[in-house]
Amino acid sequence: MEGFNFTAEDLESNQKGLISERQEKMLRRMGKNLTSYSKFGIKFMIGFVVVMFGIFFAIIASNDSMRKATFGDTSSLTILLVVIPIPILIMVVFYFRSKKQRVKYEKARLMMAEGRAEVNKKSSYSRYGPNFYWELKVGKFKLNLLDEHAALFNDGAIYRIYYVQVGRLPSIMSIEESG
Repeated sequence: MEGFNFTAEDLESNQKGLISERQEKMLRRMGKNLTSYSKFGIKFMIGFVVVMFGIFFAIIASNDSMRKATFGDTSSLTILLVVIPIPILIMVVFYFRSKKQRVKYEKARLMMAEGRAEVNKKSSYSRYGPNFYWELKVGKFKLNLLDEHAALFNDGAIYRIYYVQVGRLPSIMSIEESG
């Protein structure tokens, strides 16, 4: 099916209940991207903290009254040493959660939904105005689609959708019309 990123070999593997080698690589890459973004975030936050400490201590070193106020009163220094590492700790937590999610991508299980397609135009509203999208239902499977993907489905036709569920959103591995 044009518009979705799968090959005839992928579909053949999925029909046998397997994830193709190409799809396994794609899932590993998706999981790897999660951890690489988190690693970047940690490095960015550490750099930010180092720069902020540098600026803070440069200001303190340049002004005698600031130095006495900061180091004479331990509460301001304590607050500084407690508050600044919090963003780093948050990023570390996100990193470990992303590693856990990465494992889920690598161990993803192929699932299948089959049934009549229901393709409905939906809308939601935000402060910027209405947003339109397409909702696809095939059996228990439900997914929001862009216009170009929704146009590929015939309402009422029978489809078999092979997908993996990692996190909240399913990733479509392949699709076939079965009726």
